[in-house]
Amino acid sequence: MTYDWTVLLATFFPGFVGAFAILILDLLVKNRTNHRSAVSGIAALITFAFVAYSNWQQAALLLTTGKPIVISLEPSLLATTFTITQLGVYISSIALLLSILISLYSIAYLSKEGSSAIFQSLTVLLYLSIYAVTVAGDLLTFFIGWEGMSVAAYGLVAFYKHSWEAIEATMKYLLMSGVGSLTALYGIALVYGLTGTLNIEAFVKAFTTRTPIGILTVVLIFMGFGVEAAVAPLHMWLPDAHPAAPSPMSALLSGIIIEVGSFAFIRLLGGILIIPAYAILAQPILAVAAVATMFIGNLSALQQDDLKRLLAYSSIAQVGYILLGIAALTPNGFSASVFHIWNHALLKATLFLLAGVVTFLIGTRSLTEMAGLGRRSPILAALFTLGALAMTGVPPFGLFWSEFLIVLSNLAVKSPVLNAAVVLMLLNLLISIAYYFRVIRVVAFAKPSTALNGGGPIKIPLMLVIPCFILVALSLITGLYPNLFYQPAVDAIKSILGLSSCACGG
Repeated sequence: MTYDWTVLLATFFPGFVGAFAILILDLLVKNRTNHRSAVSGIAALITFAFVAYSNWQQAALLLTTGKPIVISLEPSLLATTFTITQLGVYISSIALLLSILISLYSIAYLSKEGSSAIFQSLTVLLYLSIYAVTVAGDLLTFFIGWEGMSVAAYGLVAFYKHSWEAIEATMKYLLMSGVGSLTALYGIALVYGLTGTLNIEAFVKAFTTRTPIGILTVVLIFMGFGVEAAVAPLHMWLPDAHPAAPSPMSALLSGIIIEVGSFAFIRLLGGILIIPAYAILAQPILAVAAVATMFIGNLSALQQDDLKRLLAYSSIAQVGYILLGIAALTPNGFSASVFHIWNHALLKATLFLLAGVVTFLIGTRSLTEMAGLGRRSPILAALFTLGALAMTGVPPFGLFWSEFLIVLSNLAVKSPVLNAAVVLMLLNLLISIAYYFRVIRVVAFAKPSTALNGGGPIKIPLMLVIPCFILVALSLITGLYPNLFYQPAVDAIKSILGLSSCACGG
Protein backbone atom coordinates (compact mmCIF):
# COMPACT_ATOMS: atom_id res chain seq x y z
CA MET A 1 0.00 0.00 0.00
CA THR A 2 1.46 3.37 -1.06
CA TYR A 3 1.43 6.48 1.13
CA ASP A 4 2.91 9.97 0.80
CA TRP A 5 6.09 11.30 2.36
CA THR A 6 4.31 12.95 5.33
CA VAL A 7 4.28 9.54 7.07
CA LEU A 8 8.08 9.70 7.29
CA LEU A 9 8.19 13.43 7.96
CA ALA A 10 6.36 12.83 11.25
CA THR A 11 9.48 10.99 12.46
CA PHE A 12 12.31 12.82 10.74
CA PHE A 13 11.10 16.40 11.31
CA PRO A 14 10.81 16.34 15.13
CA GLY A 15 13.98 14.24 15.27
CA PHE A 16 16.18 16.65 13.32
CA VAL A 17 14.61 19.71 14.94
CA GLY A 18 15.16 18.16 18.37
CA ALA A 19 18.80 17.24 17.61
CA PHE A 20 19.64 20.85 16.73
CA ALA A 21 17.43 22.31 19.46
CA ILE A 22 19.45 20.38 22.06
CA LEU A 23 22.63 22.16 20.93
CA ILE A 24 21.00 25.60 20.73
CA LEU A 25 19.38 25.18 24.12
CA ASP A 26 22.72 24.21 25.63
CA LEU A 27 24.31 27.40 24.27
CA LEU A 28 21.52 29.48 25.79
CA VAL A 29 21.83 27.95 29.29
CA LYS A 30 25.60 27.44 29.24
CA ASN A 31 26.38 30.27 31.65
CA ARG A 32 23.06 30.25 33.52
CA THR A 33 22.87 26.82 35.14
CA ASN A 34 25.00 24.05 36.57
CA HIS A 35 22.53 21.45 35.25
CA ARG A 36 23.36 21.54 31.54
CA SER A 37 23.29 17.74 31.38
CA ALA A 38 19.73 17.66 32.75
CA VAL A 39 18.56 20.33 30.28
CA SER A 40 20.07 18.45 27.32
CA GLY A 41 18.73 15.11 28.56
CA ILE A 42 15.20 16.39 29.02
CA ALA A 43 15.27 17.96 25.54
CA ALA A 44 16.42 14.63 24.09
CA LEU A 45 13.67 12.73 25.94
CA ILE A 46 11.03 15.18 24.64
CA THR A 47 12.38 14.66 21.12
CA PHE A 48 12.20 10.89 21.51
CA ALA A 49 8.64 11.20 22.84
CA PHE A 50 7.53 12.84 19.55
CA VAL A 51 9.47 10.27 17.52
CA ALA A 52 7.99 7.39 19.53
CA TYR A 53 4.45 8.69 18.98
CA SER A 54 5.05 8.87 15.22
CA ASN A 55 6.58 5.39 15.14
CA TRP A 56 3.68 4.01 17.18
CA GLN A 57 1.24 5.38 14.60
CA GLN A 58 3.25 3.80 11.77
CA ALA A 59 3.32 0.44 13.56
CA ALA A 60 -0.43 0.61 14.19
CA LEU A 61 -1.06 1.42 10.52
CA LEU A 62 1.19 -1.45 9.48
CA LEU A 63 -0.64 -3.93 11.71
CA THR A 64 -4.04 -2.65 10.57
CA THR A 65 -3.32 -3.01 6.86
CA GLY A 66 -1.18 -6.13 7.21
CA LYS A 67 0.97 -4.91 4.32
CA PRO A 68 4.23 -2.93 4.12
CA ILE A 69 3.84 0.85 3.90
CA VAL A 70 5.51 2.05 0.69
CA ILE A 71 6.46 5.70 0.24
CA SER A 72 7.85 6.67 -3.17
CA LEU A 73 9.22 10.16 -3.73
CA GLU A 74 8.96 11.94 -7.08
CA PRO A 75 10.06 9.65 -9.93
CA SER A 76 13.71 10.19 -10.70
CA LEU A 77 16.80 8.37 -11.86
CA LEU A 78 17.41 7.30 -8.26
CA ALA A 79 13.79 6.18 -7.70
CA THR A 80 14.02 6.74 -3.94
CA THR A 81 11.66 4.45 -2.05
CA PHE A 82 10.91 3.93 1.63
CA THR A 83 9.26 0.72 2.80
CA ILE A 84 8.08 0.41 6.39
CA THR A 85 8.06 -3.31 7.17
CA GLN A 86 7.40 -5.34 10.31
CA LEU A 87 11.09 -6.27 10.45
CA GLY A 88 12.10 -2.63 10.20
CA VAL A 89 9.66 -1.68 12.97
CA TYR A 90 11.01 -4.50 15.18
CA ILE A 91 14.63 -3.34 14.82
CA SER A 92 13.91 0.39 15.02
CA SER A 93 11.81 -0.19 18.15
CA ILE A 94 14.80 -1.82 19.86
CA ALA A 95 16.95 1.15 18.83
CA LEU A 96 14.33 3.61 20.12
CA LEU A 97 13.96 1.84 23.47
CA LEU A 98 17.72 1.83 24.04
CA SER A 99 18.07 5.45 22.89
CA ILE A 100 15.42 6.63 25.36
CA LEU A 101 16.93 4.73 28.30
CA ILE A 102 20.43 5.89 27.42
CA SER A 103 19.32 9.52 27.20
CA LEU A 104 17.87 9.15 30.70
CA TYR A 105 21.01 7.41 31.99
CA SER A 106 23.30 10.02 30.43
CA ILE A 107 21.71 12.86 32.42
CA ALA A 108 23.52 11.54 35.49
CA TYR A 109 26.47 9.85 33.76
CA LEU A 110 27.51 13.00 31.87
CA SER A 111 26.64 15.44 34.66
CA LYS A 112 30.37 16.15 35.12
CA GLU A 113 30.91 16.74 31.39
CA GLY A 114 30.55 20.10 29.68
CA SER A 115 29.59 18.63 26.30
CA SER A 116 26.65 16.41 27.24
CA ALA A 117 24.48 18.24 24.67
CA ILE A 118 26.71 16.96 21.86
CA PHE A 119 26.28 13.40 23.13
CA GLN A 120 22.49 13.72 23.37
CA SER A 121 22.24 15.33 19.93
CA LEU A 122 24.39 12.64 18.33
CA THR A 123 22.28 9.97 20.03
CA VAL A 124 19.15 11.41 18.39
CA LEU A 125 20.89 11.60 15.00
CA LEU A 126 22.16 8.04 15.46
CA TYR A 127 18.62 6.80 16.03
CA LEU A 128 17.28 8.71 13.01
CA SER A 129 19.97 7.11 10.83
CA ILE A 130 19.11 3.63 12.11
CA TYR A 131 15.46 4.39 11.44
CA ALA A 132 16.37 5.45 7.88
CA VAL A 133 18.17 2.12 7.38
CA THR A 134 15.17 0.14 8.62
CA VAL A 135 12.67 1.94 6.35
CA ALA A 136 14.86 2.04 3.23
CA GLY A 137 13.21 0.51 0.19
CA ASP A 138 16.19 0.90 -2.12
CA LEU A 139 19.91 0.32 -1.76
CA LEU A 140 20.95 3.98 -2.10
CA THR A 141 18.64 5.12 0.70
CA PHE A 142 19.85 2.17 2.78
CA PHE A 143 23.47 3.19 2.19
CA ILE A 144 22.87 6.86 3.03
CA GLY A 145 21.18 5.87 6.30
CA TRP A 146 24.03 3.45 7.01
CA GLU A 147 26.63 6.19 6.53
CA GLY A 148 24.65 8.56 8.75
CA MET A 149 24.66 5.89 11.46
CA SER A 150 28.42 5.40 11.06
CA VAL A 151 29.22 9.13 11.21
CA ALA A 152 27.14 9.60 14.37
CA ALA A 153 28.84 6.54 15.89
CA TYR A 154 32.30 7.95 15.09
CA GLY A 155 31.41 11.12 16.98
CA LEU A 156 30.14 9.19 19.98
CA VAL A 157 33.17 6.89 20.16
CA ALA A 158 35.42 9.98 19.99
CA PHE A 159 33.40 11.80 22.66
CA TYR A 160 36.42 11.92 24.99
CA LYS A 161 38.39 13.67 22.27
CA HIS A 162 41.24 14.69 24.59
CA SER A 163 42.02 11.02 25.23
CA TRP A 164 44.48 9.35 22.88
CA GLU A 165 42.68 6.04 23.47
CA ALA A 166 39.46 7.53 22.06
CA ILE A 167 41.19 9.08 19.05
CA GLU A 168 43.05 5.85 18.22
CA ALA A 169 39.90 3.74 18.55
CA THR A 170 37.89 6.16 16.41
CA MET A 171 40.53 6.22 13.67
CA LYS A 172 40.59 2.41 13.58
CA TYR A 173 36.77 2.32 13.50
CA LEU A 174 36.62 5.01 10.81
CA LEU A 175 39.20 3.36 8.57
CA MET A 176 37.76 -0.14 8.81
CA SER A 177 34.18 1.04 8.50
CA GLY A 178 35.14 3.29 5.58
CA VAL A 179 36.71 0.39 3.71
CA GLY A 180 33.61 -1.68 4.48
CA SER A 181 31.33 1.05 3.16
CA LEU A 182 33.33 1.34 -0.06
CA THR A 183 33.15 -2.43 -0.50
CA ALA A 184 29.38 -2.41 -0.01
CA LEU A 185 29.06 0.57 -2.35
CA TYR A 186 30.91 -1.32 -5.07
CA GLY A 187 28.47 -4.20 -4.59
CA ILE A 188 25.55 -1.77 -4.85
CA ALA A 189 27.05 -0.30 -8.04
CA LEU A 190 27.22 -3.82 -9.49
CA VAL A 191 23.54 -4.32 -8.62
CA TYR A 192 22.65 -1.15 -10.53
CA GLY A 193 24.88 -2.10 -13.45
CA LEU A 194 23.34 -5.57 -13.70
CA THR A 195 19.69 -4.72 -13.07
CA GLY A 196 19.22 -1.02 -13.80
CA THR A 197 17.50 -0.54 -10.44
CA LEU A 198 18.36 -0.15 -6.76
CA ASN A 199 14.97 -1.26 -5.44
CA ILE A 200 15.57 -4.00 -2.86
CA GLU A 201 12.72 -6.26 -3.97
CA ALA A 202 13.69 -5.89 -7.65
CA PHE A 203 17.29 -6.66 -6.65
CA VAL A 204 16.15 -9.98 -5.13
CA LYS A 205 14.08 -10.78 -8.21
CA ALA A 206 17.02 -10.17 -10.55
CA PHE A 207 19.32 -12.49 -8.61
CA THR A 208 17.18 -15.62 -8.64
CA THR A 209 19.66 -17.31 -11.00
CA ARG A 210 23.17 -17.83 -9.67
CA THR A 211 25.94 -16.31 -11.76
CA PRO A 212 29.62 -15.57 -10.99
CA ILE A 213 28.99 -11.81 -11.03
CA GLY A 214 25.93 -12.35 -8.85
CA ILE A 215 28.01 -14.26 -6.30
CA LEU A 216 30.63 -11.48 -6.32
CA THR A 217 27.94 -8.86 -5.71
CA VAL A 218 26.49 -10.77 -2.76
CA VAL A 219 29.97 -11.30 -1.27
CA LEU A 220 30.84 -7.60 -1.59
CA ILE A 221 27.62 -6.50 0.09
CA PHE A 222 28.04 -9.07 2.87
CA MET A 223 31.65 -8.15 3.56
CA GLY A 224 30.97 -4.44 3.33
CA PHE A 225 28.20 -4.46 5.92
CA GLY A 226 29.98 -7.24 7.83
CA VAL A 227 32.53 -4.75 9.18
CA GLU A 228 29.90 -2.84 11.17
CA ALA A 229 28.32 -6.17 12.16
CA ALA A 230 31.70 -7.22 13.68
CA VAL A 231 31.84 -10.58 11.88
CA ALA A 232 35.29 -12.17 12.23
CA PRO A 233 37.82 -11.32 10.88
CA LEU A 234 36.26 -7.88 10.31
CA HIS A 235 35.68 -7.30 14.02
CA MET A 236 39.03 -5.80 15.03
CA TRP A 237 37.77 -2.24 15.55
CA LEU A 238 35.16 -3.21 18.16
CA PRO A 239 37.31 -4.22 21.18
CA ASP A 240 39.09 -0.83 21.02
CA ALA A 241 35.96 1.23 20.42
CA HIS A 242 34.15 -0.02 23.52
CA PRO A 243 36.70 0.90 26.22
CA ALA A 244 37.30 4.31 24.58
CA ALA A 245 33.65 5.30 24.22
CA PRO A 246 31.41 6.52 27.05
CA SER A 247 29.54 3.56 28.55
CA PRO A 248 26.12 4.67 27.26
CA MET A 249 27.60 4.72 23.75
CA SER A 250 29.02 1.23 24.36
CA ALA A 251 25.49 0.11 25.25
CA LEU A 252 24.25 1.45 21.90
CA LEU A 253 27.22 0.05 20.01
CA SER A 254 26.70 -3.53 21.19
CA GLY A 255 22.98 -3.21 21.86
CA ILE A 256 21.90 -2.15 18.38
CA ILE A 257 24.57 -0.76 16.02
CA ILE A 258 26.35 -4.05 15.32
CA GLU A 259 22.96 -5.79 15.16
CA VAL A 260 21.91 -3.46 12.33
CA GLY A 261 24.56 -5.32 10.33
CA SER A 262 22.69 -8.58 10.92
CA PHE A 263 19.48 -6.80 9.90
CA ALA A 264 21.24 -5.81 6.66
CA PHE A 265 22.12 -9.45 5.92
CA ILE A 266 18.49 -10.54 6.33
CA ARG A 267 16.84 -7.54 4.67
CA LEU A 268 19.13 -7.31 1.64
CA LEU A 269 20.44 -10.84 1.15
CA GLY A 270 18.01 -13.14 2.95
CA GLY A 271 15.66 -13.52 -0.03
CA ILE A 272 18.62 -14.38 -2.27
CA LEU A 273 20.54 -16.72 0.01
CA ILE A 274 17.53 -18.97 0.66
CA ILE A 275 17.42 -19.80 -3.07
CA PRO A 276 18.89 -23.35 -3.30
CA ALA A 277 21.48 -22.39 -5.90
CA TYR A 278 22.95 -19.80 -3.51
CA ALA A 279 22.22 -21.69 -0.28
CA ILE A 280 24.43 -24.64 -1.22
CA LEU A 281 27.42 -22.26 -1.27
CA ALA A 282 26.36 -19.77 1.40
CA GLN A 283 25.34 -22.17 4.17
CA PRO A 284 28.75 -23.71 4.95
CA ILE A 285 30.51 -20.34 4.54
CA LEU A 286 28.10 -18.62 6.94
CA ALA A 287 28.40 -21.49 9.42
CA VAL A 288 32.20 -21.33 9.40
CA ALA A 289 32.13 -17.53 9.78
CA ALA A 290 29.66 -17.87 12.66
CA VAL A 291 31.76 -20.46 14.52
CA ALA A 292 34.97 -18.47 13.97
CA THR A 293 33.28 -15.33 15.30
CA MET A 294 32.04 -17.21 18.38
CA PHE A 295 35.45 -18.66 19.24
CA ILE A 296 37.37 -15.43 18.65
CA GLY A 297 34.91 -13.53 20.81
CA ASN A 298 34.64 -15.99 23.70
CA LEU A 299 38.28 -17.06 23.90
CA SER A 300 39.40 -13.42 23.82
CA ALA A 301 36.87 -12.48 26.52
CA LEU A 302 38.33 -15.14 28.81
CA GLN A 303 41.65 -13.27 28.93
CA GLN A 304 40.37 -9.77 29.74
CA ASP A 305 40.68 -7.81 32.96
CA ASP A 306 39.12 -4.67 31.43
CA LEU A 307 35.37 -5.20 31.93
CA LYS A 308 34.33 -3.21 28.86
CA ARG A 309 36.80 -5.05 26.64
CA LEU A 310 35.49 -8.36 28.02
CA LEU A 311 31.94 -7.30 27.16
CA ALA A 312 33.07 -6.15 23.71
CA TYR A 313 34.52 -9.58 22.90
CA SER A 314 31.37 -11.18 24.30
CA SER A 315 29.35 -9.08 21.85
CA ILE A 316 31.46 -10.43 18.99
CA ALA A 317 30.62 -13.96 20.16
CA GLN A 318 26.91 -13.05 20.22
CA VAL A 319 27.21 -11.88 16.61
CA GLY A 320 28.42 -15.41 15.88
CA TYR A 321 25.24 -16.87 17.40
CA ILE A 322 23.07 -14.48 15.36
CA LEU A 323 25.00 -15.37 12.21
CA LEU A 324 24.52 -19.09 12.89
CA GLY A 325 20.76 -18.54 12.99
CA ILE A 326 21.02 -16.77 9.64
CA ALA A 327 23.20 -19.65 8.34
CA ALA A 328 20.23 -22.01 8.63
CA LEU A 329 18.77 -20.02 5.69
CA THR A 330 15.24 -20.80 6.80
CA PRO A 331 12.44 -18.56 8.10
CA ASN A 332 12.84 -20.17 11.53
CA GLY A 333 16.57 -19.44 11.57
CA PHE A 334 16.05 -15.81 10.55
CA SER A 335 13.31 -15.41 13.17
CA ALA A 336 15.51 -16.88 15.90
CA SER A 337 18.32 -14.48 14.97
CA VAL A 338 16.02 -11.45 15.06
CA PHE A 339 14.69 -12.60 18.44
CA HIS A 340 18.28 -12.96 19.64
CA ILE A 341 18.97 -9.36 18.61
CA TRP A 342 16.22 -8.27 21.02
CA ASN A 343 17.50 -10.40 23.88
CA HIS A 344 21.13 -9.49 23.41
CA ALA A 345 20.30 -5.78 23.15
CA LEU A 346 18.56 -5.83 26.53
CA LEU A 347 21.28 -7.66 28.43
CA LYS A 348 24.43 -6.28 26.86
CA ALA A 349 23.11 -2.75 27.24
CA THR A 350 22.48 -3.55 30.91
CA LEU A 351 26.04 -4.75 31.49
CA PHE A 352 27.65 -1.83 29.69
CA LEU A 353 25.51 0.62 31.65
CA LEU A 354 26.56 -1.14 34.87
CA ALA A 355 30.19 -0.88 33.78
CA GLY A 356 29.50 2.82 33.37
CA VAL A 357 28.14 3.03 36.91
CA VAL A 358 31.42 1.54 38.19
CA THR A 359 33.48 4.00 36.13
CA PHE A 360 31.31 6.88 37.35
CA LEU A 361 31.68 5.88 41.00
CA ILE A 362 35.26 4.65 41.34
CA GLY A 363 36.88 5.47 38.00
CA THR A 364 38.04 2.02 36.89
CA ARG A 365 37.25 -0.60 34.24
CA SER A 366 39.54 -3.21 35.81
CA LEU A 367 37.85 -6.26 37.28
CA THR A 368 40.74 -6.60 39.73
CA GLU A 369 40.20 -3.09 41.07
CA MET A 370 36.41 -3.44 41.34
CA ALA A 371 36.65 -6.70 43.31
CA GLY A 372 34.23 -6.72 46.22
CA LEU A 373 32.24 -3.77 44.89
CA GLY A 374 29.03 -5.64 45.60
CA ARG A 375 29.74 -5.62 49.33
CA ARG A 376 29.52 -1.84 49.32
CA SER A 377 26.58 -1.73 46.93
CA PRO A 378 24.12 -4.65 47.11
CA ILE A 379 22.11 -3.08 44.25
CA LEU A 380 25.13 -3.29 41.93
CA ALA A 381 25.86 -6.84 43.13
CA ALA A 382 22.29 -7.90 42.33
CA LEU A 383 22.20 -6.22 38.91
CA PHE A 384 25.61 -7.57 37.87
CA THR A 385 24.62 -11.05 39.01
CA LEU A 386 21.29 -10.99 37.16
CA GLY A 387 22.79 -9.49 34.00
CA ALA A 388 25.75 -11.87 33.87
CA LEU A 389 23.61 -14.91 34.69
CA ALA A 390 21.16 -13.96 31.96
CA MET A 391 24.02 -13.61 29.44
CA THR A 392 25.04 -17.23 30.12
CA GLY A 393 21.69 -18.26 28.65
CA VAL A 394 20.03 -19.66 31.78
CA PRO A 395 16.24 -19.56 32.17
CA PRO A 396 14.05 -17.73 33.02
CA PHE A 397 15.71 -14.94 31.00
CA GLY A 398 14.93 -14.31 27.34
CA LEU A 399 18.39 -15.15 25.96
CA PHE A 400 17.78 -18.83 26.79
CA TRP A 401 14.90 -18.99 24.33
CA SER A 402 16.62 -17.28 21.41
CA GLU A 403 19.74 -19.45 21.77
CA PHE A 404 17.52 -22.53 22.05
CA LEU A 405 15.63 -21.52 18.89
CA ILE A 406 18.88 -20.90 16.99
CA VAL A 407 19.99 -24.43 17.89
CA LEU A 408 16.63 -25.94 16.88
CA SER A 409 16.51 -24.05 13.57
CA ASN A 410 19.95 -25.40 12.63
CA LEU A 411 19.20 -28.97 13.68
CA ALA A 412 15.97 -28.88 11.65
CA VAL A 413 17.98 -28.40 8.43
CA LYS A 414 19.69 -31.78 9.03
CA SER A 415 22.97 -30.60 7.57
CA PRO A 416 26.19 -32.19 8.90
CA VAL A 417 27.91 -28.79 8.73
CA LEU A 418 25.19 -27.08 10.75
CA ASN A 419 25.00 -29.97 13.22
CA ALA A 420 28.74 -29.58 13.85
CA ALA A 421 28.28 -25.82 14.19
CA VAL A 422 25.59 -26.39 16.84
CA VAL A 423 27.95 -28.60 18.87
CA LEU A 424 30.60 -25.89 18.69
CA MET A 425 28.04 -23.25 19.68
CA LEU A 426 27.19 -25.27 22.80
CA LEU A 427 30.91 -25.44 23.60
CA ASN A 428 31.08 -21.66 23.24
CA LEU A 429 28.19 -21.26 25.63
CA LEU A 430 30.23 -23.16 28.23
CA ILE A 431 33.18 -20.82 27.63
CA SER A 432 30.93 -17.79 28.16
CA ILE A 433 29.70 -19.27 31.44
CA ALA A 434 33.32 -19.33 32.65
CA TYR A 435 33.98 -15.62 32.19
CA TYR A 436 30.54 -14.42 33.24
CA PHE A 437 30.76 -16.42 36.46
CA ARG A 438 34.14 -14.80 36.99
CA VAL A 439 32.47 -11.38 36.71
CA ILE A 440 29.84 -12.42 39.27
CA ARG A 441 32.46 -13.83 41.64
CA VAL A 442 34.73 -10.80 41.45
CA VAL A 443 32.06 -8.10 41.70
CA ALA A 444 29.60 -9.70 44.11
CA PHE A 445 31.56 -12.11 46.30
CA ALA A 446 35.31 -11.35 46.26
CA LYS A 447 37.09 -9.57 49.07
CA PRO A 448 37.24 -5.81 48.49
CA SER A 449 40.26 -4.62 46.51
CA THR A 450 42.69 -2.06 47.90
CA ALA A 451 40.80 0.67 46.03
CA LEU A 452 37.54 -0.32 47.75
CA ASN A 453 38.82 -1.35 51.16
CA GLY A 454 37.11 0.68 53.87
CA GLY A 455 34.33 3.20 53.51
CA GLY A 456 30.58 2.86 53.82
CA PRO A 457 27.86 1.94 51.34
CA ILE A 458 28.12 3.54 47.91
CA LYS A 459 25.27 5.82 46.91
CA ILE A 460 24.27 5.51 43.26
CA PRO A 461 22.27 8.21 41.40
CA LEU A 462 18.81 6.84 40.64
CA MET A 463 19.04 7.67 36.93
CA LEU A 464 22.00 5.33 36.58
CA VAL A 465 20.14 2.27 37.88
CA ILE A 466 16.56 2.81 36.63
CA PRO A 467 17.47 1.95 32.97
CA CYS A 468 19.31 -1.17 34.18
CA PHE A 469 16.30 -2.36 36.19
CA ILE A 470 14.00 -1.76 33.21
CA LEU A 471 16.25 -3.74 30.85
CA VAL A 472 16.66 -6.67 33.25
CA ALA A 473 12.90 -6.70 33.87
CA LEU A 474 12.22 -6.80 30.12
CA SER A 475 14.63 -9.73 29.75
CA LEU A 476 12.82 -11.55 32.55
CA ILE A 477 9.41 -10.83 31.00
CA THR A 478 10.74 -12.11 27.66
CA GLY A 479 11.90 -15.31 29.34
CA LEU A 480 8.56 -15.86 31.05
CA TYR A 481 6.44 -14.89 28.02
CA PRO A 482 8.71 -15.45 25.01
CA ASN A 483 5.93 -15.45 22.45
CA LEU A 484 5.19 -11.79 23.16
CA PHE A 485 8.48 -10.91 21.47
CA TYR A 486 9.22 -13.98 19.34
CA GLN A 487 5.95 -14.02 17.38
CA PRO A 488 6.48 -10.46 16.06
CA ALA A 489 9.92 -11.60 14.84
CA VAL A 490 8.31 -14.59 13.08
CA ASP A 491 5.68 -12.33 11.47
CA ALA A 492 8.38 -9.85 10.46
CA ILE A 493 10.41 -12.52 8.66
CA LYS A 494 7.32 -13.91 6.94
CA SER A 495 6.56 -10.40 5.71
CA ILE A 496 10.10 -9.84 4.38
CA LEU A 497 10.29 -13.24 2.66
CA GLY A 498 6.79 -12.65 1.34
CA LEU A 499 8.03 -9.43 -0.24
CA SER A 500 10.99 -11.29 -1.71
CA SER A 501 8.93 -14.17 -3.06
CA CYS A 502 6.50 -11.66 -4.51
CA ALA A 503 9.36 -9.99 -6.32
CA CYS A 504 10.70 -13.32 -7.52
CA GLY A 505 7.39 -14.21 -8.98
CA GLY A 506 7.42 -11.08 -11.09
